[in-house]
Amino acid sequence: MKEFSFIPLGGANSIGESCSLFEVGNARILVDVGLGFQERPFPNNLISRIDKTLNGLGNLDLVLITHAHRDHLGSILKLMANGYKGYIYSSKITRQLAKYVFDDIISDDLPNREIADLYAHYASYMYQQWHSFDLGDRLDIKDITIWPFNAGHIAGSFGYVIEYDSSSIVITGDASLYPNLSSGIMNFPNVENCELLICDGTAVNKMGTDFLSDEAVVDAVEISLDKGEKVIFPCFALGKDVETLLRLEREIIRRKKSFDIFASKSTFEIASVIGLGRNLSKMKCKVAELKEITSPGIFVGRVPKQFCTPKSTYYDYLDILPSKKSPISHYFSIGTHLNSAQIELLVDFTKPKRTVFVHTPERDINNSKLRSPNLSIAKELRRYGRGDYSW
Repeated sequence: MKEFSFIPLGGANSIGESCSLFEVGNARILVDVGLGFQERPFPNNLISRIDKTLNGLGNLDLVLITHAHRDHLGSILKLMANGYKGYIYSSKITRQLAKYVFDDIISDDLPNREIADLYAHYASYMYQQWHSFDLGDRLDIKDITIWPFNAGHIAGSFGYVIEYDSSSIVITGDASLYPNLSSGIMNFPNVENCELLICDGTAVNKMGTDFLSDEAVVDAVEISLDKGEKVIFPCFALGKDVETLLRLEREIIRRKKSFDIFASKSTFEIASVIGLGRNLSKMKCKVAELKEITSPGIFVGRVPKQFCTPKSTYYDYLDILPSKKSPISHYFSIGTHLNSAQIELLVDFTKPKRTVFVHTPERDINNSKLRSPNLSIAKELRRYGRGDYSW
């Protein structure tokens, strides 16, 4: 492969504000434009880094989005507001789920109505510029070709392969090999001459799993209900509410039992978007009128009275969770990131000349136990991680 450039502009040495720039051939591609977890409503520093690195947003050819979580797409509106007029590509499901993220930002995170109306205008333009492609599609732009593969992180999550000059770059995005019911597992891309693997390193220092089984989780739920307690499954990321309901459904069928299950209206809508609406109908799941639209949690048993009053976001409910009247919390073990053994399988399959971990604090890489002979970690390419880009 001829010379190419990879510049992580955010989310390399941390989780949040994911954003990477690729200059391959004559094309400049941005993969993800995320929002930092502490940055509400929008960061200025990420957009500034993008603008200065490109010497103007007009020099950007394309934006690729891996999946519909805030830390990967939350700053697209800011990018559009600052003058980006090009196209955005993702899976169809990611484009549809993005509406829930941006509706949430516009309605709850902006300082006043005037600014909210302005960003609603940018959102309208953004959706006009946002296109989707499917597995098996190939996108030719200038002298490169891009194609997606299933990443298995949440429903609709994609990784991408960039092909140029008989070589390839593989970008996993957030990826998972766990058999989640709502997203499937990651499909390893079949590539030749992999120059660079940009790999999800969130769980790079975890060797395996010590997950509690779904059966054990629902056993605990039944014990809580037998005691007259209410149960909540907290879901802090979009899509995990639907996965939780699917796990409950499987156990309900196996046990031939029925619980009163409540979820937010958006959970039903999201399940419909990803093609799983029938599952919720079979469970006779009911709507709890909660305002937060990015996964407020799943209730089993009667909805606690204090949760029926309007709140701004899910986080406003946290002040009552520790109280004696709070519902009992239970969690399904939902694996959404590659562990070290799975990373080695990916590395052995793709055989990259260099691997760069993103979404990964430095200490996690230093504590990892990776042994693959095909693994060559290019740590120097992470120097532009969030917080230490020099301007």
